[in-house]
Amino acid sequence: MIAIGSILQERYKVLMPISQGGMGAIYLVRDKKSGAHLALKENTGLAAAERRQFKREAKILQSLDHPHIPKFTDYFEGELGGQFLVMEYVEGSDVGRLLRRRRRPFPESKVLAWADQLLDALQYLHDQKPPIIHRDIKPANLKLTLEEEIKLVDFGISKAYHPDRSTASGARGYTPHFAPREQYQREQRTTARTDVYALGATLYYLLTRQLPPSAPDRVLNQTDLLSVSCYNSNVSTNTERVILKAMELPPSKRYPSARAMRKALINS
Repeated sequence: MIAIGSILQERYKVLMPISQGGMGAIYLVRDKKSGAHLALKENTGLAAAERRQFKREAKILQSLDHPHIPKFTDYFEGELGGQFLVMEYVEGSDVGRLLRRRRRPFPESKVLAWADQLLDALQYLHDQKPPIIHRDIKPANLKLTLEEEIKLVDFGISKAYHPDRSTASGARGYTPHFAPREQYQREQRTTARTDVYALGATLYYLLTRQLPPSAPDRVLNQTDLLSVSCYNSNVSTNTERVILKAMELPPSKRYPSARAMRKALINS
């Protein structure tokens, strides 16, 4: 835990903790150079693979410039070997927390507006050379700004896609209910269709307030993925159809790209 009031790199003053998990912590800091409030992410993982992945995350963020992705500011390593990533501070709450507070699904019009922003960001990521796969799209990683815009955060297990290269061990991971089956299988590769599934599962949850069954439950226990309309009859037929196609278990049956999914949703 970094002490409040600490100054890192003679530049970043730690103001308060924002969140803490098993692999790291995020703090609100003030940049003494610019006066801006920023988010500082600390890697607390000690394994070599975890350290490589944290550095990989910094490298990925450094190359990005999109309105729905937090801007990269700095990466540095401390005297004792700590790793730190500094990025734009997104003021606001994540949509998962907002959904729990409201106790009913979000309106379809609002969810579709957010989906369009996210698909624009994913289209941008997947168009990079090599393509960047986020691999952890879920409500908790969607921050809603005070201007009602979505920011896709946490590139902690993201990767640059190479068709002839397996996922590095430090980048392996998944979130149950939102991850497709290929993320559970070590020998399977994750692609743009992986993000398509996760976004479909996220939209399902935001429109129903019901967690979709996990991919292993659907495969091994034959648990049915119930239609969105079973929980929310106000959702249009087209939106429901797009979500269910995005959540197909075989990757080949999903939309091949964020661009294709975005085009399908526009018809909603």
